[in-house]
Amino acid sequence: MKRKWVRVGLGLLMLSLLSGCATINTPNSPTEKAESVDSKWVVIENADAVRPTDGIAKHIVELKGYTVIDWLDEETLLAYKYSDTVFGEDRGIVKLVVASGEVKQKYETPGTYFEGSVSPDKKILAYMVSGNSQESRQLNILDLTSGKTKIYANKDLPRPYQIDPYIFKQSFRWDGDERAVVTLSGEYNRLRFALLNNQALTYSDYMFSTDEDLAQYPYAQGFSIKGDLMIGVLQLIEGSYVLKGQMGEGILKPLQIKDVINVLPMANRDALIVVQQKKDQLISTLSLTDLEGNSLQKLTQGTQLCNLEIYGNTLIYTERENDTEITLSMYNLINSTENVVTTYTDVWINTIRLSPSGNQLIISFEYGGPHDKGRPVSHLIQLN
Repeated sequence: MKRKWVRVGLGLLMLSLLSGCATINTPNSPTEKAESVDSKWVVIENADAVRPTDGIAKHIVELKGYTVIDWLDEETLLAYKYSDTVFGEDRGIVKLVVASGEVKQKYETPGTYFEGSVSPDKKILAYMVSGNSQESRQLNILDLTSGKTKIYANKDLPRPYQIDPYIFKQSFRWDGDERAVVTLSGEYNRLRFALLNNQALTYSDYMFSTDEDLAQYPYAQGFSIKGDLMIGVLQLIEGSYVLKGQMGEGILKPLQIKDVINVLPMANRDALIVVQQKKDQLISTLSLTDLEGNSLQKLTQGTQLCNLEIYGNTLIYTERENDTEITLSMYNLINSTENVVTTYTDVWINTIRLSPSGNQLIISFEYGGPHDKGRPVSHLIQLN
């Protein structure tokens, strides 16, 4: 994996969140709070777990007790606050001021936030509510302007379209500001989706065929829509397929490209970003293909590439190099350069979000951060 390593001193420098705007001064000790008024951000506490000198991360600070969902603008984050009390009355979805980590606005939050996605215009949050059973699952659509939530409880959905909790992860994909596809469930030779359009849901079945035994339980990973195109990865026991079809036709056909574990269409051109990894092997390849899966350019390769995100001509992803070390990287499609951001040890990254300016990243972790296993932690990274 080609890397550009940039050495940055570990001296305590000022963390500039916005050019000419709000700043956080890094504290004089790893356990001190940042000096901005009432700031909840703290400097990373373990240089061995997170090493900003190993990449283009200029500073890393963390916020405990929150899972950051996305940027609303350069000064505001949307996050889920976990409860500090026994009865959980203070938990919920909130807006956070970037400079201080303070709560700017709190939304009424039916259920417990599990995973979701903000629309590109930052007006809607579609999110999954977790529960102890399939019946208790629900899809919530939060209007971030009015604060009102539309609830689609699993028990009230048409039975064939009830949410399968084992298939739901990573299944929100937006096409424009108001339209998204949500993968609901799969069985035998069909997949079921919900199409979110202006906060309303419609449901559809898509049939597919493969060379494998269709009695296998299909797992659909992150289907996307791009105009009238629907495309995504179908995973079966013996392998994976890229399925493609036209919206509304109800048929998905496999492309010839093999060993794909993730595929995302580019918004600004008729092309796909594809991650391939052969079964029982660890090396992944990141490539650019046309809409039929024909290779246009091999971008890079590494060990177990995942967490792929596209921001215009910038790709963000992680590489799990061994059982404990994970490297966060960015790839520029314009000049074909790859930069390591930083390296983590013994964590599982959940979401990666790039700020509107492209100068900051927000990271949330699945099972707690490098220092607090099982506790919600988010990191704010300023890039060089």
